[in-house]
Amino acid sequence: MDLRTFRSWFDEQWIAVLDTKIHAYVSKSTHSEIQSISTYVQLLARDGKRFRPYLTYLALGQSDPHEHVELLCAIELLHLFALVHDDIMDNGTTRHGVACAHRKFGEQYHSSRIGDGVAILLGDLIFAWSYESMLSYAHTHPQQANVLIDVWSELIREVIHGQMIDVISPTQPPFTQELIEQKMYLKTARYSFVQPMRLGFAAAGVLDQNNEFAETYGRSLGLMFQLQDDLIDVTEGHDKSSFLDIETKQQTLLSWYMQTKAADVSKTQFAQYFGKTLTDDDKRTVATLLQESGARAYVETQIEKYYQEASTYAPTDVWKAVAAMVYVRSN
Repeated sequence: MDLRTFRSWFDEQWIAVLDTKIHAYVSKSTHSEIQSISTYVQLLARDGKRFRPYLTYLALGQSDPHEHVELLCAIELLHLFALVHDDIMDNGTTRHGVACAHRKFGEQYHSSRIGDGVAILLGDLIFAWSYESMLSYAHTHPQQANVLIDVWSELIREVIHGQMIDVISPTQPPFTQELIEQKMYLKTARYSFVQPMRLGFAAAGVLDQNNEFAETYGRSLGLMFQLQDDLIDVTEGHDKSSFLDIETKQQTLLSWYMQTKAADVSKTQFAQYFGKTLTDDDKRTVATLLQESGARAYVETQIEKYYQEASTYAPTDVWKAVAAMVYVRSN
């Protein structure tokens, strides 16, 4: 299956799993508000890319995907949990076409404090569902259970580590390029690419033979993916551009270049906008500054480098197609 076909198949399983988990949860009490809160998950869960479970599916090889629904849903549930909490940390507004959970419930209960609290708990609930699904899958695959739980636990620790660096980075002195790459590696490459592949290989009992491939290919793919997202954020006129990384003083490869490699006049101009709320005119100025300073070209060169690496590491046309799919998403 290609990604489009997989998404169509997976979403049918995904909806059914969510319905079952929500029904079991709301049955614990008769409070109508709890049902309203928990069913909001269904709206947040729609329209996802699904490429994390897709990578796991590919790593499983020729195995019937119906045998691995719990594993695939565990991965997507973990991602949904991360999105709910990430939206709180970023003070996001919308997710998949609906209000972020903390915004929705903040308005519903006329309190941002309560909204944040409900969203945190909703994220915790989704996290519990993801672990339940993984443990259930491991129970029915006892030969692979230990390695599956080890990879799963490592995935969680790594993404928290990377996200922790990300959250505190605006308060820190300028990062080195090495530290920025470490952050991207942990919160994006390992989380979204390397570990989903390793879970699939582990479930198929072939992790030892494919571990190096998952690491090298997944790392290149993940760093490329994150750098593309960083460019999208500062691409004027793009429907996903927000310049949020600039406004929140997030340390990216773009900001690293502006602070360390750009000409002095460009550094001075950039400092006037970094960490400030930007008007539309400001955003146009920053976009021009990133272009003329060479920062954008540098990041584009890095993206191309990682794409070429991933294509070289890909052993089959299927994996080459995945690299091309990730590469074209912002080109």
